[in-house]
Amino acid sequence: MDSVGIIALILSGISIVVAVVALIKSQRTQNQMLRIEQAREHDRQVEKRRAKITAKLEHLQKHGRYELIIANSGASEARDVKVTLNEKPLSELNSIQPKVPRCLTIGAGSSFSCHWKTNETPNILAKLKITWSDDSGKPGFYHTTLSHPTTPKEPS
Repeated sequence: MDSVGIIALILSGISIVVAVVALIKSQRTQNQMLRIEQAREHDRQVEKRRAKITAKLEHLQKHGRYELIIANSGASEARDVKVTLNEKPLSELNSIQPKVPRCLTIGAGSSFSCHWKTNETPNILAKLKITWSDDSGKPGFYHTTLSHPTTPKEPS
């Protein structure tokens, strides 16, 4: 075998090694992308089973009255919804009308509202905490500080 044949054989061997390394790296990248896509799909499935609870406070025309609206914009029903206002269960507050059960159920795309009568000045803040369970299997938690809106809501 002459020197040209040996060089050709070496170059062929190097080409095979480079191709094998590229194949291995490609397989690793493909596997990593597959794991990422599976995680995204899992997150999408969990999100389909989650309730998404939010709350807002609207000032009513009557002096010292507010409407507390708790909404579920998620794709799943929120069960065992427990609401506290300033660390007290909503069900125990006399200033809330109508009386709120200790545990609520709020369907997907639905809301619950009640009136809150307070003599406190409009700049007082209220700490609201909401917990619930849903089909995702993970406990839901929402908390916010409600500020008293100053603009009255138009009667509906």
